[in-house]
Parts: sequence; C-alpha cells; structure tokens
Amino acid sequence: MPEAELHTLVESWLAERQRLDARPAEEILLAQILETTKLERDELEKAANCLDWKYFSFSNDLVLPSALLLHHLKSTFVKDCDLSAILRDCAIPPFEMTPVRANAFSLQLLETHGVRAYGWEKNHDYFLIDKGEYKKTAEVYLDSPASFCLGHQGEPRCLISVLPRKRDELRIYQLQGITWKYIDPIGKYTGQHSNGGGCLGTLDWKKFLVSCVEQLARETGFKVVSVQSAENNRWVSEYGRLPLERGRQIYDQTAERLGYEQQKDQDWYREIDVKK
Repeated sequence: MPEAELHTLVESWLAERQRLDARPAEEILLAQILETTKLERDELEKAANCLDWKYFSFSNDLVLPSALLLHHLKSTFVKDCDLSAILRDCAIPPFEMTPVRANAFSLQLLETHGVRAYGWEKNHDYFLIDKGEYKKTAEVYLDSPASFCLGHQGEPRCLISVLPRKRDELRIYQLQGITWKYIDPIGKYTGQHSNGGGCLGTLDWKKFLVSCVEQLARETGFKVVSVQSAENNRWVSEYGRLPLERGRQIYDQTAERLGYEQQKDQDWYREIDVKK
C-alpha cells in the first residue's frame, strides 16, 4: 500500500475511534492497518492514546511513526542492540568495561498500563525483586509509551522515554535513575532505599541512554534527535516535582556536553546520520 494511502487509512481510523457509535467501522479500519503494517494492536493503540495525553503536543500524523517506533523498540532493538561498544565508550575511567562486565548489562522494555490513559499519572511501570530475606520495589512514571531502561544483572537501573515530535525528529522526554525501596517479608517499607550507585557509579549512564536513542533513531529513519529542556519540562513548570536547577543538570547539561545545540525554543537538537 502506498504511504500516502496508508496515512489516509490511519486518519480514517482515528476519526472513527472518536465516535461512540463507530465500533464496527473502527475495527474494520484497524484490521486493514494491522494487516498492512504487521503492527500489533496494542502498539497502534498506545500511539493513538498519545493524542489524549496532556504531557506533550501530539498530532494525528505522528500516530503511525510512533507505532512503528514502538514495534521496532519492542521486537528488535532491546533484544538485538549491541551494547558492548556503547558501554565501553561510556565507562568512567579508570573503570574498564570488559566483555564479562558488559554481559551483565541489558536493555529492557518498559510499558505503560491501562487503556486510553489520560496524563502522565496513569502511565507507570512497577518492579518487584524477591531475594527471599528481603524484597525491593520500584515504581516509575513513564512520560511516553516508548520507554526502555538499562538493567544490570536483570535489575532496572535507569530509564529513558522518547516519542516522535515530528516525522523526522525523535524527542527525549525523560531521563532518570530508578530508586528502589526495601520492604520486609510482611510487606512493610524498611526505610532503606537505593538509587543507583554500584554499576552506575562506573558508567556515564545518561550518555549511554542518549547514545542508545541515537542508535534507535538511525535504525528507524529519524534525522534529528532532540532533548526537552528543563524549562519546557512539565515536571518542572507545571507539576513542580523536579527543581529547575536539578532539571537543568539532567537535561540541559547532558545535551550540551553531548554536542546538542540549543535553539530558540530552549530545547536541544542534533542531526544524526540515518542508517542505510
């Protein structure tokens, strides 16, 4: 099917999706899209759900690219991405990222829960690790449905969330470590927690995650990767959960030292070579 015809089909499906009495027509159009693209239903639905979210601006023409991004991230990228070179490049001297040490790291997909979720507060993932004598829990809010984390020995340590902002631009919306809380055998919080350290202390994990996103962008045809600035981050400006200076350290300073250029909208941009 020609690309223009496919996008028209998606537009028709989105229009029917908003109608209370259009379920049969919606299902027929959806089936046609899935047959043509080989996408999973939940990938297309999660991309369409972004039209309802208040966290960022999102338009109909980004639904299909976002669904294709989700599909590649889920089916290929987190499974097949060669982390060894990126890990070596991001190791903090004098630490040496040997092959044995690199094998302990992995990428893991993070997924939002719920159907037709509205707003960031309903888009979260939950982890539980049971060591027998103690348990650890962590809960994170995800700023987009396209999210993945760096894991060490199977334990998620830090995450990044992205989504297309334009047809040729992949935007980084979230970059953060994961805090674990310890609970006793009866489920009571012990007051102890950990927020990285260990393996993350030997790795420039922000550079690592951004490098992974750049690789993801190359594989999916995006020409530009951008980083949302702290000033434009709603966790800073609207919700007040992230102090401005801390946000600048996480997003602005990271983008600047990795070669991104700030534009008039205060966000950071970098052109990349698309994989042939």
